[in-house]
Amino acid sequence: MKKVVEERLERMKPLARERGFFLEYGEKFENHCVFSGIIIKDRNKETNIFPCVYYETYWDYLSDAELLENLIQFTRNTPEIDLDILFDKEHFLKHVFPMILNVDTEETIQGLDIIYRKTDCFLVLFYIVVEEFGIMKISKFFLDKVHVTEEEMVKFAFENLEENLVVQTINETISELGGTSFLQQEMESYEDKIYVITTKGKLYGASVAMLPKTYKILSQYLGEKFIILPSSIHECIAVSYEENHLEELVNMVQSVNYEALIEIDKLSNHIYLCDKTGISLLK
Repeated sequence: MKKVVEERLERMKPLARERGFFLEYGEKFENHCVFSGIIIKDRNKETNIFPCVYYETYWDYLSDAELLENLIQFTRNTPEIDLDILFDKEHFLKHVFPMILNVDTEETIQGLDIIYRKTDCFLVLFYIVVEEFGIMKISKFFLDKVHVTEEEMVKFAFENLEENLVVQTINETISELGGTSFLQQEMESYEDKIYVITTKGKLYGASVAMLPKTYKILSQYLGEKFIILPSSIHECIAVSYEENHLEELVNMVQSVNYEALIEIDKLSNHIYLCDKTGISLLK
C-alpha cells in the first residue's frame, strides 16, 4: 500500500501547491498494522501539527483532483488541538497509559520513534488520548517536549492504569454492554467462574493483565494460579487453571482471532499463566 499512496502523492503535489497546500507521505502504526496516508499542510495556518488522512478503498474511484478536494475539506473540518494542554507536564502525567501488543510486533516498531518496553510476553507502549483525534503513542520527541523522563512516564502510566482497573464477572459484562464479544460467547458454557478484566474506558484494557493488583483480586476467586485469555488488545478473560482444558482454551483464542476480530484488535494466539510471580506464556 505504501507504494500506491506514494505514487498518488507525487501526482497530486503540483495540484496541491496551486491551492496553497503541501502534501507529504505519512504512516500510522496500529497494533501490528501499518497504515499509509497523506499529510496535508495548509501554508496559511501557523501550526506544527497537521492531519494525516489514511488510505481508504474509495480513493481508487476518485480522480487526483477529487481526492485533493476531499483532503482539503478534511483540514477544514478538523478540530484544533490545544497545544498548551497537549504539552502540559501535569496533564500528561495524569493521562498517560500503557498498552500491550504481541511481542512479534517489535520488528515493525523498531524503526519508529515510539517508546516501548519488552517483557517475556508482550511489548508495552504508552499513549495519551488526544481529544477527537484518538490516541497518540508516546515518542522520545514528545517526552522531550513535556520534560518527562521515561522512568517517570512508566511509573505514572501504570499508576493510572491501576486506578482504572475493572474486574467483572462475565455476566456483569454482558449485562453492562447488552451483549458479548465472540470469545465471551464461547466461554459461556465453561463451567468455572469467568472474569473479564479491562479498564473503565475499555480502551487498550488488556494491559491490566500485567498489574499485581489484578492478580491480588482474581486470586481470591480463581486460586493461586489461573489462566489469562487475550480477548483482544482491549480486554482479557480470566478462568481457573485446569490442566485438561488448556488445549481447548488455546484453540478457542485462535478461533476467535481468526473468525471474529479485525486485525488491529488482535493481541495474541496464546494463553498465559498468572500466579504470584507475574504473568507468563503458557501455550
